[in-house]
Amino acid sequence: MKAADCCLPRTQNFLNKQELNTLSELYAIDIKDCEIEVFRSFIARKDESQLNTLIDVLDVIDKDIFPDVFNLYQILVTIPQTSCKVERMFSSVKRIKHVWAHK
Repeated sequence: MKAADCCLPRTQNFLNKQELNTLSELYAIDIKDCEIEVFRSFIARKDESQLNTLIDVLDVIDKDIFPDVFNLYQILVTIPQTSCKVERMFSSVKRIKHVWAHK
C-alpha cells in the first residue's frame, strides 16, 4: 500500500500531507494539521534507526497526545499489506472441499 509508506520515518515522503489525506479519507479519521506537525517533531527527536516498521512507530505513539495519528497507525498495522495469505487460505479450503467431495 503506497499510502502506508508515508507513515514510515525513513521514507522521503514521511507524513506527506497528500498521502495522509488519502489515508484519513479512506478510514474516516480527521487528522488535524497541528497534530501532524507536533507528531513530526516528536518523531524527529526519536532514534529513527529503531523505527523500521509501522509497529515500531505505533509503540512510541502516546494515544492521549496523538489520538488520531494513533488510530491511523493502529489501522495500518492491522490490515494485511498483501493478499497472499488470504489467497493461500482459499487454496487450502478448495483442497479440503475437493477431498471431502470425493469421499
